[in-house]
Amino acid sequence: MEKIINGIRMEIPDDATRETLLRELRRPDDSLVYEITPDGEHRVLERGHSMTSAPSERIGILDRFRTGRGVLIDGVRMDIPDDTTRDIALHDLQRSDDSILYGITPTGEHRVLNRGDSLASVQCDRFGTVTHFITGIRDSHRINAEIKLLEQEYGAERIVWPPDYSWIMLKNWKLPPEYNATQVNIIVPVPDHYGNSNVPYHDFFVPNTLRLRHNGDWVRIPDHYFDRFPYSQGIQSEMVSELERQDWAYVCVHPEHWTSVDTIITFLSQVYTFLSDPFRNW
Repeated sequence: MEKIINGIRMEIPDDATRETLLRELRRPDDSLVYEITPDGEHRVLERGHSMTSAPSERIGILDRFRTGRGVLIDGVRMDIPDDTTRDIALHDLQRSDDSILYGITPTGEHRVLNRGDSLASVQCDRFGTVTHFITGIRDSHRINAEIKLLEQEYGAERIVWPPDYSWIMLKNWKLPPEYNATQVNIIVPVPDHYGNSNVPYHDFFVPNTLRLRHNGDWVRIPDHYFDRFPYSQGIQSEMVSELERQDWAYVCVHPEHWTSVDTIITFLSQVYTFLSDPFRNW
């Protein structure tokens, strides 16, 4: 197979590993070998890594921090090659890949390096690292992934959401038996910290005309159902006002168990279970 290694196209055996490649090229065994993705990200290949499992055509090799200019990183002086990138530096420093690496100018300005950036590009001799911040902002990447799951499960035409990801609507969601409709539009608010903490989905909105047959009568969902949002905080007031104006009712439910692998599909399954027996002592 062909690879471009440090800018030179060459043929390497199909069964080549990181170690055999370094021996063939007469490079030190502890050199850093990394593939360069189309978007410029550098992914380090660990010992024993097969070159066939590195799909990128471009491969880079550099010696560990031995030669080059001297810099301070987190107060520790080290010599690094001039072409060392953010990704390689974090790997060699044993920092997590989502850590933030920044250069510190003589005036104290912090210049953050993005994936693929070389340390030389910020023209600094001092650098610092911090772990990735967990903020109140929703994780849009995770929410997008969950929206794609919804689209695969129900069809893209049935999924609606606003630009700020504050809620997700599923149209024509199938209801359990005994309701005055077989399908209903349902809106699930997305918590402010969703994806950046272990806060689960909780609560949902349905049209305020929804009724359940119980003992021969059409009744509202007991205990958890409100025509108007009953709390002073928890969901954006602008969102609540608009939903109430459009005659949506609020239903208060909170999952008892939630893990990192659970998604909005998990929550909808829990909602279906709740609606199947809303008179139970939940």
